Amino acid sequence: MRTESIQKFFALQRVERVLLLRSLFLVGLIRGGLFVVSLSDLIKILHAVSRQSSPNNLSRNSISSIAWAVTVASHYIPRATCLVQGLATQVLLADEGIPSNLCIGVAKDD
Repeated sequence: MRTESIQKFFALQRVERVLLLRSLFLVGLIRGGLFVVSLSDLIKILHAVSRQSSPNNLSRNSISSIAWAVTVASHYIPRATCLVQGLATQVLLADEGIPSNLCIGVAKDD
């Protein structure tokens, strides 16, 4: 990590730093998990360990904050694809009590 990145990290508010660290951990864990288990098994595991909180307005992270943290974290984890980012975002949203539905698909060439 460059000095500039470290300075930016410590300039964040505590809540943002915690969210970013959680995102880094999750993105890395999911990226590694895709090597070890199938996608369907990984989704089952993530669903089982996700906290599935009920909505609460006290000290909760917003959807945009979660999206920001996962995007930033993905820059530091090699090959953190949109699938990895989507799964991490879904777990973090569930932890905040925000329901989400992840749709996975591919586009066909003409």
